[in-house]
Amino acid sequence: MDTNQGIRHKEHIQDAISWYNKFLGFCVEGGHGVKLIFNNINSQNPNEEYSFTLRHADDNYTLLDCDPYLGDMKEFIQELN
Repeated sequence: MDTNQGIRHKEHIQDAISWYNKFLGFCVEGGHGVKLIFNNINSQNPNEEYSFTLRHADDNYTLLDCDPYLGDMKEFIQELN
């Protein structure tokens, strides 16, 4: 990838993150895994937070946490892997 292509790719990623942040209240926190946090999901309570935490190690994703709990997420994780 040449430098201009890399810059455009980074700009597209930043635009996507900005869009998700604006419309879904998206943000990311690092730690033991990567926590993806959303609000603006519930129109009755737009400050209510929804999140899940993933860890990537040894070419596999592991779901560490999901709030609110959504039940068995094995299929979702299998699709990621």
